[in-house]
Amino acid sequence: MRTIWKFKLEPDSKTNVFFMPKGAVVLTVQPQKHTDSVCMWAMVEDTNEVERRVFQIVGTGHELPNRPVRYVATFQVDNGSLVFHVFEVA
Repeated sequence: MRTIWKFKLEPDSKTNVFFMPKGAVVLTVQPQKHTDSVCMWAMVEDTNEVERRVFQIVGTGHELPNRPVRYVATFQVDNGSLVFHVFEVA
């Protein structure tokens, strides 16, 4: 069955590892109001085998990872005073 799953990102940790069903498509990354959490939502086929996927969070002005990466999303916290970018690491 195709559903949408939520994954809580840890912005203080540069690397976030999730086990997601194969073929999961990240839809967005946003702070979730009233939870003090930054979350990533993905459309998944929940019957697919899971795979390990690694996401890295980089603040604006900070060095990008050296490994091959794919841009996923940008999110803001503290009323836009801090801007972060999420990349999936190959």
